[in-house]
Amino acid sequence: MGHDTGDYWSDWTHQGDHSAFHQKNIPFIYLGVEDHPDYHKTTDTYDKINFSNYIENCNMAALMIQMLRP
Repeated sequence: MGHDTGDYWSDWTHQGDHSAFHQKNIPFIYLGVEDHPDYHKTTDTYDKINFSNYIENCNMAALMIQMLRP
């Protein structure tokens, strides 16, 4: 959510490895982060990680996996 509307290039469903699934109408789940000044740059170093957000996101991913299991 958040980057799944608008023009083709700003729609994240068309970017990354998951786009092949999207193009074939195969359901997928993509977890990522918002753009930030260091995104995809060598200046994107571990010391800039917001660890409380990281833990919250890990917990959310774990909960999603538990809910998706048969």
